[in-house]
Amino acid sequence: MSKMTLELGIDVSTLPTDIREKLAELELELSEAAIVERLPPNASTASKPVLKVSKAKGRDNSDHHKRQHLGHIWSTSSGIPIHVWQALMANSGSNGKQSSHVTLSGGGCGGDDTSTDTSSAEVLSSLRSSSDLDDTTSSEEDVFMLRGDITQKGYEKKKSRLLAPYVTVSHQSGDITQKGYEKKKSRLLAPYVTVSHQSEVRQEAVQQALAAMQKKPKPSMPMPSKRTSVMATSPIRDHKQRVTDSSSDDDSILNDSSSTTPEHDRNDRNSSSQRPFQSVESSDTSNTSSPAHDIHLPPPPRIIGVQEHHNNSGSHNSNGNGAYNISHNQHRQHHRHDRHHHQQQLQQQQQQQQHQHRHQQQRTKHQSSQPPLPPHQQQILKQQLMNSRLSAQLNSQISSQQVVNSGISSGGDRGSTPLPAVPPTPSPAPPPPVAAVNGSAALNEYANNNVPPSRPERISSRSTTTDSGIVNLADVMQNLTPSMTYNAQPDVTSNAQLHRDSRDRDSLSGLDTYSTGTGTGRWKVSAKIQQLLNTLKRPKRRPLPDFYIDDETDLEIAANQLDPTSPKPEGSTMLPSIGEQLMVPAGLPKTLEAALHRYGSATFKAPAATVLDTNSKMSPPLTYGKLLSRSRKIAYNLLNKIGQKGELSIKPGDRVALVFPNNDPIGFMCAYYGCLTAGVVPVPIEVPLTRRDAGSQQIGFLLGSCNVAFALTSEACNKGFPKTATGEIHTFKGWPKLSWLIIDTLGKPPKDWSPPSRISEEAAAYIEYTVDRDGSMKGVSVSRNAMISHCRALTGACNYTEGEIMLCVLDFKREVGLWHSILCSVLNGMHVIFIPYALMKINPASWMLVITKFKASVAICKSRDLHWGLLATKDHKDVNLSSLRMLLVADGSNPWSLSSCDQFLNVFHSRGLRVEAMCPCAVSAEALTISVRRPGRTGIGSTGRGVLSMSALSYGVIRVDQENSLTSLTLQDCGHVLPGAIAAVVKINGAPILCKTDEVGEICLSTAAAGSCYWGLQGLTNSIFRMQPLNNDGRPFSEQTFVRTGLLGFMGPGALVFVCGTRDGVMNVSARKHNTDDLIATVLAVEPMKFVYRGRIAIFAIRVLRDERICVIAEQRPDCTEEESFQWMSRVLQAVDSIHQVGIYCLALVPPNCLPKTPLGGIHLSEVKRRYLDGALHPANVLMSLPFPNSLATITAIAAVVKINGAPILCKTDEVGEICLSTAAAGSCYWGLQGLTNNIFRMQPLNNDGRPFSEQTFVRTGLLGFMGPGALVFVCGTRDGVMNVSARKHNTDDLIATVLAVEPMKFVYRGRIAIFAIRVLRDERICVIAEQRPDCTEEESFQWMSRVLQAVDSIHQVGIYCLALVPPNCLPKTPLGGIHLSEVKRRYLDGALHPANVLMCPHTCVTNLPKPREVHTEIGPASVMVGNIVQGVRLAIAQGRDVGSIDEDTDTTRKYQFISEILKWRATTSPDHNIYTLLNSKGGETQTMSCSQLHKRAERVACLLLERGKLNTGDHVALIYSPGVDLICAFYGCLFIGVVPVTIRPPHPQNLQTTLPTVRMIVDVSKSVLILSTGPVIKLLKSKEAGNVVDIKSWPQTIDTDDLPKKKLTSIYRAPTPEMIAYLDFSVSTTGMLAGIKVSHAAAASLCRSMKLACELYPSRHIALCLDPYSALGFVLWCLNSVYSGHHSILIPPSEVELNPSLWLSVVSQYKVRDTFCSYGVMELCTKGLGSSVQQMKQRGVNLSCVRTCVVVAEERPRVALTNSFSKLFQSLGLSARAVSTSFGCRVNVALCLQGAASPDPTTVYVDTRALRNDRVTLVERGAPHSLCLTESGKLLPGVKVVIANPETRGHCGDSNLGEVWVQSQHNSSGYFTIYGDDSLHNDHFNARLITGDATQTYARTGYLGFLRRTESVQADGELHDAIFIVGSLDETITLRGLRYHPIDIENSVMRSHKKISESAVFTWTNLLVVVVELDGNENEALDLVPLVTNVVLEEHHLIVGVVVVVDPGVVPINSRGEKQRMHLRDGFLAEASG
Repeated sequence: MSKMTLELGIDVSTLPTDIREKLAELELELSEAAIVERLPPNASTASKPVLKVSKAKGRDNSDHHKRQHLGHIWSTSSGIPIHVWQALMANSGSNGKQSSHVTLSGGGCGGDDTSTDTSSAEVLSSLRSSSDLDDTTSSEEDVFMLRGDITQKGYEKKKSRLLAPYVTVSHQSGDITQKGYEKKKSRLLAPYVTVSHQSEVRQEAVQQALAAMQKKPKPSMPMPSKRTSVMATSPIRDHKQRVTDSSSDDDSILNDSSSTTPEHDRNDRNSSSQRPFQSVESSDTSNTSSPAHDIHLPPPPRIIGVQEHHNNSGSHNSNGNGAYNISHNQHRQHHRHDRHHHQQQLQQQQQQQQHQHRHQQQRTKHQSSQPPLPPHQQQILKQQLMNSRLSAQLNSQISSQQVVNSGISSGGDRGSTPLPAVPPTPSPAPPPPVAAVNGSAALNEYANNNVPPSRPERISSRSTTTDSGIVNLADVMQNLTPSMTYNAQPDVTSNAQLHRDSRDRDSLSGLDTYSTGTGTGRWKVSAKIQQLLNTLKRPKRRPLPDFYIDDETDLEIAANQLDPTSPKPEGSTMLPSIGEQLMVPAGLPKTLEAALHRYGSATFKAPAATVLDTNSKMSPPLTYGKLLSRSRKIAYNLLNKIGQKGELSIKPGDRVALVFPNNDPIGFMCAYYGCLTAGVVPVPIEVPLTRRDAGSQQIGFLLGSCNVAFALTSEACNKGFPKTATGEIHTFKGWPKLSWLIIDTLGKPPKDWSPPSRISEEAAAYIEYTVDRDGSMKGVSVSRNAMISHCRALTGACNYTEGEIMLCVLDFKREVGLWHSILCSVLNGMHVIFIPYALMKINPASWMLVITKFKASVAICKSRDLHWGLLATKDHKDVNLSSLRMLLVADGSNPWSLSSCDQFLNVFHSRGLRVEAMCPCAVSAEALTISVRRPGRTGIGSTGRGVLSMSALSYGVIRVDQENSLTSLTLQDCGHVLPGAIAAVVKINGAPILCKTDEVGEICLSTAAAGSCYWGLQGLTNSIFRMQPLNNDGRPFSEQTFVRTGLLGFMGPGALVFVCGTRDGVMNVSARKHNTDDLIATVLAVEPMKFVYRGRIAIFAIRVLRDERICVIAEQRPDCTEEESFQWMSRVLQAVDSIHQVGIYCLALVPPNCLPKTPLGGIHLSEVKRRYLDGALHPANVLMSLPFPNSLATITAIAAVVKINGAPILCKTDEVGEICLSTAAAGSCYWGLQGLTNNIFRMQPLNNDGRPFSEQTFVRTGLLGFMGPGALVFVCGTRDGVMNVSARKHNTDDLIATVLAVEPMKFVYRGRIAIFAIRVLRDERICVIAEQRPDCTEEESFQWMSRVLQAVDSIHQVGIYCLALVPPNCLPKTPLGGIHLSEVKRRYLDGALHPANVLMCPHTCVTNLPKPREVHTEIGPASVMVGNIVQGVRLAIAQGRDVGSIDEDTDTTRKYQFISEILKWRATTSPDHNIYTLLNSKGGETQTMSCSQLHKRAERVACLLLERGKLNTGDHVALIYSPGVDLICAFYGCLFIGVVPVTIRPPHPQNLQTTLPTVRMIVDVSKSVLILSTGPVIKLLKSKEAGNVVDIKSWPQTIDTDDLPKKKLTSIYRAPTPEMIAYLDFSVSTTGMLAGIKVSHAAAASLCRSMKLACELYPSRHIALCLDPYSALGFVLWCLNSVYSGHHSILIPPSEVELNPSLWLSVVSQYKVRDTFCSYGVMELCTKGLGSSVQQMKQRGVNLSCVRTCVVVAEERPRVALTNSFSKLFQSLGLSARAVSTSFGCRVNVALCLQGAASPDPTTVYVDTRALRNDRVTLVERGAPHSLCLTESGKLLPGVKVVIANPETRGHCGDSNLGEVWVQSQHNSSGYFTIYGDDSLHNDHFNARLITGDATQTYARTGYLGFLRRTESVQADGELHDAIFIVGSLDETITLRGLRYHPIDIENSVMRSHKKISESAVFTWTNLLVVVVELDGNENEALDLVPLVTNVVLEEHHLIVGVVVVVDPGVVPINSRGEKQRMHLRDGFLAEASG
């Protein structure tokens, strides 16, 4: 602004000098009058300020000074803003010609009240000081202004008279009048001159300030400061430093006078709260506001305040506070010197003018610092200034800063006009940090030329800050400290910090006033006045910055730099989680004393505690009666026997130490309850091992702070203490004097003695010690109310009940061991068995054996105990954990306890351990139990697990680990919050503000069951036990107080508590947090068992160079060499750096047993740290890590890094890609491969927009890496060696190095390892193949392989899919001796690798399995469900032809309703008609039988039964015959006399061990009273071999039918009703179940009738039967159907076909059979046995064109592949593919469907196997992925009606929906035949009803899944054909991952995996899929099948195979129907596994 004008338009610079002086005096009068008006009315006139204005002789000096002073008084004391003062008055230079330039900075806005509350007091104080100045050397004019001396009106008149002559001359716009000026001026001044606008608070503050100023002593001459650098403190440092610190050697005495009163300070705080953007701190700055006058003194730094964007125009609307900070103090300092000093100043003016130019240059070099920026911004700024290569980025930042500071500094165009004042607008973020330089010229030069300052100003870090975060400017202001302190702590979590930053900048911006001496400040300052002020600075010596540069700030910045790209929490505020309501069980004692009295009286013999000694022997149990009596004895002696001899006595409330070893829980329990009974506060402590034990001094401090004078101990413990010569116990180091009481020698109390009355519930119950990270020990006081509340909460959460047995492995003196085994156990009357630590070291499995022996239901332990239990493998066989309902893991909050829990559960799940029994918990010494997983609770929300990014956790942010992340941490939940408690998560540092949902904080608890205080530490107690969470605005969230637990974590879904570390275990390294437990887990993953001892590692942090450094101390094994040690240490450094992105400062290995330990065997961390710092650790090997990156510089070439996959887009600076090279020294092409050459040798990198980066072509190198600093090339792998697993890239070389690091020389050959990836389930899987050494046993191999899996998983976070060891020299090699990787992979995939050991781990690496199905019971796959009907879908219902509508001989039908009568009728009507012909293996007829022959022979059998059997009607007779006519005759013989036949397959002579028990079982179950058979069979049954299996004498009566009596039966038995039982049909299903069904006479006749109609069976037809005749449809065809229909049946036993596979087909061709029936076994025999004999059969004349129907009889899904193969194979013999079909029958109905003579062709569909797994049917096209071919199971027989029903809901399914097949037919079975007559089973299977649709109809449930589909075929009745498709047996299905699998589908996939698999079978075992394969090859090929089987099952069925069993051919049992007996195979597998 070149000219400042008033509202009248007058240029003040053009006015005469005397007019300007009078105008200034007039303004001064008005301002003083306004000040006086603000004083309280009752102020005395003596206290009224008197202003004496000195007018110096030199106009240039005094005139300018006066105006400067008047302007300041006006703007500050009267409350008028600077912009109003500028509009009313202008300053001029010393000669009256130079215009002033005013530059204002600050955060205030124009519309706010911008004056401070203390401005009036400060001004009046300065005025009073100025009245004492000596005026003898200058002319003076005394002006005394009292209240009311001048008014506003008088001021206006005087001013008008002064300016009247000049208005017309200088008027800028001639149309303004005097009246308009008055109105405009009145509007400007009205808010500031009236008294009504001032608050009462301000009046009171002014009055108090005046009183304080009067008492101040007058200061003497200030001493100069040695330093002028700005002192800035990092925001992260302690905010409790005081502003009274000084950096100079000689402090100014003015500091003593600059203190402020409390009222003054409070007034400041009130002011700051009203005006958040206004400065609240003033500083004395007069000594540093002008250039130095000495050549040795560099000019003071200029402070450029960094403002937000809305303050760009702040120079016109800011307050005058910054100006006040400079001007007022300058004025006061100037007038406080005596006249002699004034003369010295005037004499030095000339000398200062001579050096002024030189000082200006020095000021340019000596750059000042800006207000403190965040540490990471300061570090970035420093790096930008020091790195010239980043000039472009720096230039953009400085340019933006210039825009921001346009209203702050005086830079820019000096002739520019200031912008009008505008209100500030919110800004989303502060401007980027810029290096603060002195003067705008230097700034512009730096910004334009991109040249860093020649000497950047160092920012000292040794400055102090006020509590509000305002920067201390003491050094800048030359020893003048601020006059106020601000004690409120900063709110680092809310937006208030931005306000404080702006206030800081406001106060700093005021320093710009006197930054130069040539008029570049806020207003014009004459050179003489400036020189006079500079005389106040008299440095005695050179300032320190001339001698050194302080780099402490740089260290602080580097240590606390924050990554600007670090993740920030983004979620909403995490509200506190409220625990469930506490439900106290009924009858629970109210107190522990009451519980002890109850159980000690009522159940005094019940055991309370038992302890095992080191020999695992049980000690005598402590009963509740003994516990009660001993506790009373101890209580009595404490209160009555102590202090009788003049010594100190014990009163209730006193503290007593309990000193008991870990093997004496019984003594501790008695002593504890004795103290509790007596009202004494027990303090349990550890037994000191030696006099100078590591923690004894801290224990002594605890005892001393608790005023403990007595200690209770046992006799055994007392003997172990060190004694003096007199026999007294030595006083341990740091311990107070104690009196030791031996509980074993105390006397009994009198019988009439009773404990004292109950003391207050709020009194302390016990004191539990806790140790922080520094080893300091504190005592947590737990009140009686908290103790019982805690026990109640644990009882409710853990479901404790009386009489339970608890096993405790923990320390019973503190935390979980104390709370559960000592307190809760007594409250609930439980029996606790203690396992001491000494026993655990000897026998780690002892606690599991105790659980097994005593059937304990509760066990409390640590993850260490779980790990130890896993190592004790030899005792696993004796362990049974089925009784355990809760396994409480005390350190379940430890992040890496998850692995121990999972491994323990996996190993002992087979030993009865249930998943819901694992209960991790989170505990704290202060808050007691925080959360615990509830035992027995399952389902959604009961447990949780999270895979989190460790990198994000180090920033305190929760991020779910991505698939491509390098590190992850898996956390398990710690259960829900304890009942009755409220949990909140607050920020770790700063104010306890509630965290966000994705932020890690400290878990706090509000509950009555928590500690109350740290004993004797009240201050620390308030911050820990009485914390109130705050909202984001700083207000308390609630009135409840919380307890800090010290656990860091967050609240997960379902209010689950997740803990990821402890506050004491966190190390803050480079502004990131790292947990010691995570680092220990990483270190242990690097070969822990070979080089170091597990569990003997200490990790801590030490502070070096303002940052924490990580130190790792471990105990190495004695056999570890130095070279091995350093190799291991280097790998540890790499692993920690790779996983945690942090470096280890020191890694030291100490000899074994050199680390100090705690009494429980753990590492004493604080003592290790102390010894390390004291140099007393004595390590054997030390490695101090320094980064030395391996780099390869590429010369004379251009290198680019492009993305690995996709288009070759250039990578980012922090991205790994493929390195490409553009150089003449490279290959040109692949010879003969032009396409591949263009991709590799002629690649052009692309920009992000897809355009080429340049015209140059690059060559892909195949190397993966990045470009580092200095154009260094870093290579981290090769393209061919990269395996993409779960979207992450892993290098094979890295994995080989890891594998070799796991004991490579002992088990495998070095350099003979092949690692490759195969693609399974749409992802790559890592396979590791290695050559093992010949002397390596199988057990050692698997141990080594398991360690390899752990190492790779821990280091690389990837699972190995297959790990195989092959014999030596078996891997194919290249000519140079290397492993031929591609050939190894090919052999692996072909199954030709022949490994010796294979370990498949798909469960660890296959993470992309589809989501398991969640079965909802209320929703099924049916179209019609319970109450829900899907519209538009046809119901699944179908039925065959009507039996009654067929035209037949109705007379015969009505007359003969029994099959026996039909036989008699046929023997009468057609006696010579051949009805049966039996053939042998050669095709010869061994026996034929006509109708009459059959009838006669049946009569003879009947007579034999009557004579010898003496049977009654209805008796059961077992028929044990080989397939033949004898069986048929015996069957009809039984029917003739009314007995019930039971057909049984005879035992196999070669396999009596398995077949004979089945025969005997059927005989027993069927209640057969007699056995009919032939001589050979009876001889076999009574043979010696059979006697070894079954007791021969136990058989029923046996009758041989070879020699029959020639008698005729007088009459044939006729049943009273056809519904009576005709015969029993027994069969063993594929599930191993023996089921017998009852078939009535009516059902048998009805079935034969239906089959006759469907197949058009007439007496002239020939039917060939090649199946077993013992059950189901085979029996009906063999024995019943021929008699009923009269056709000729050619019987071919399957056993004969085994001898001659061509027999069946030859007979069919010979007899020209149209209809033939067979089994799948026979068809498979023909397919496999006749594959090469088809041409020979054709030459023999075999012709199968006569075959109309070839029906396969089965009770399973049609084998489409087998039937198609059979049809294709014999197609050349004339067999039509249309003729081959299947039938279906089951137990409830032996024949539902059968391919008839005139039926449509069989229908084939393709369904989606994935839909079948979800009980849905989805039709797909042939050849579609996941398609399964299904053929209908024949046509429904006449009279058969089927529906498809949901097996669970019994709702009616729709068409093409999968469900259970229900059948309704006259030939349904009558029911199951059971021994016990279970009617419920009968009703469920045979009388089932639909609950939707027609519920009146009854159906029989087949137990098979299927569906119906309407086809386009037309039946004989003209209706569309409904095809029925059988999918499989419901009982055989395997349910895994919520999906339903059919074994045949998996078995078919397995059969396809390798050509040498002859047969397979699958079943489940403990939720594991077991695959049994028959290998038709050598034994060394067996393990080749394991990975192939795993691959195919995983790829096609999304299942992980648990066990692969390779057996010899023929092991898989198959029944006579060709069905696999999977359950028999499973039983054999389990028997062998258990044996």
